[in-house]
Amino acid sequence: FSTFSYTQYGAAFDESRWYSVGTGGHTYYATAANYGDPWNNLYTASYELYAVTANASPRLVMVGANGNVASSTNQGSSWSTTAAGSDTLRGVAIDGTSNCVAVGDYGTIYYTANPAGTWTAAGTNPLSGTIYSVATDSGGTWIVVGQSGQIGISTDNGATWTSLTSPTSSDLYSVCPR
Repeated sequence: FSTFSYTQYGAAFDESRWYSVGTGGHTYYATAANYGDPWNNLYTASYELYAVTANASPRLVMVGANGNVASSTNQGSSWSTTAAGSDTLRGVAIDGTSNCVAVGDYGTIYYTANPAGTWTAAGTNPLSGTIYSVATDSGGTWIVVGQSGQIGISTDNGATWTSLTSPTSSDLYSVCPR
């Protein structure tokens, strides 16, 4: 059983590897063949990392403090870094290609078709407060959840958002399409 020296905040799977991100910018991976032992150091950013997402392409995207984004198209052999604004990003999701949405503090929502390139702030965004999580399904619908029970939906890869009625005013920390 592996243990980590640093607190881990997020995990993702790309069909052959598990990934984990956390404090101190530490990122680890384990192969699907052994699912846990050993976990190996993959990347260390100079900032906190709060979320990771991956797809089978394989595309790997990590987000964290001050809008920082790190992405890889080769399971972490090489990295591209960029920024999506300057607010801390708490969640990230990618579809089966390369469309990606990142969310975070102060209602922050950014989207891109190239995680290593330019990220654009959502044009219509009725959400405020921290958004903690984002997920997408195979049909192109994106859902975000956050502080005070906020729920939002996008059907245009994150460009515009509509607020949905929430059954709670409690913070929602995670959303999953399955």
